[in-house]
Amino acid sequence: MLLARQRNDCELLSPSLAQQDRNALSSHFKKIKVIFDGVLEIELSFFRSQEQNLTCEWLHKEIVNKINAKLSSPSDKTTKITAVYLETSPSNIQLDYWLTLPKKSISVLQDGQVLIARKVEENRKFAVDCEEGMMEITDFKILADIGWGGVSSVYLGNLDNISFTFPIN
Repeated sequence: MLLARQRNDCELLSPSLAQQDRNALSSHFKKIKVIFDGVLEIELSFFRSQEQNLTCEWLHKEIVNKINAKLSSPSDKTTKITAVYLETSPSNIQLDYWLTLPKKSISVLQDGQVLIARKVEENRKFAVDCEEGMMEITDFKILADIGWGGVSSVYLGNLDNISFTFPIN
């Protein structure tokens, strides 16, 4: 009781001390904002000291769980989603690709990063008409050159009829 009274007195004398406590606490956390379907906003917070151990796979699962928790109604079980794909806002193609790699760390995300989550259709089939089953670079819309090696370059691209992004070697 005495401690609570002293704390309240301290806040009355110096309101900036309470703000300093909040700022000190927020420096230990990183926050990411996720927008789903253009209307549902979710905020994820995690310890900065743990971000090296957190993976993109963890991020996807956490986002799916939070979306399902916000969408769930006791009478309707059909609104559950099982997977999302993520895009950065503003768009960063290389970071979008990074987010598709399940074992990569989320430490590359900036504090306050905004991600757009889109539902993955489970029944979507990837049908590709190619002679002899071989695909060529001309089958893709090239979005970015993301790397190179001793023998070839690696691009990020989309097939014309599929909205997913693929690495192309």
